[in-house]
Amino acid sequence: TLFRSWYLTQDGSDDSRGLSYALSMASDDASFTSDFQDDDSEEITQKGAQELDCVVHQGYLEKKCRDHGFFGSEWQKRWCVLSKGVFYYYGSDKGKQHKGAFHLKDYIVQPAPHLRKDSRRDSCFELVAYDKRPYQFTAVSPAESKEWMEQISFLLRDLSSATIPFDEDEEDRK
Repeated sequence: TLFRSWYLTQDGSDDSRGLSYALSMASDDASFTSDFQDDDSEEITQKGAQELDCVVHQGYLEKKCRDHGFFGSEWQKRWCVLSKGVFYYYGSDKGKQHKGAFHLKDYIVQPAPHLRKDSRRDSCFELVAYDKRPYQFTAVSPAESKEWMEQISFLLRDLSSATIPFDEDEEDRK
């Protein structure tokens, strides 16, 4: 069973955001099968990393842990997948169950060099939304970080669009 409780947290990464509500749970490295999923959206079904369809982008990122223990690492390597407006993350590219997943709707993606002090600071980005938990990631390079942000931005524009995109080549074949 998952342990959830409301608490008030100070987001130290950006003083202008002030206090925000968040849900607490055990950390990624615990024996739980998934992290928090936003309660305000429809249920996200459990699928293996290789079972997802309509994959827009995938690859390894380091995810900043929400609750890192005394002995635990602050950043954990995760296989991340963008599919059908959902951001999934797994323990590996062969993972059968996601460690966590969230709908991208209402989030924005932005560079976040303040997350690290080392040489990888320019490879950091975060997903933030009003009154939702933030998600913070580090890519292997600034170029890979930029690619992730572009793909997420593309999906976010698509989710907020009133039109349904189509493949022009497919239309020409009819």
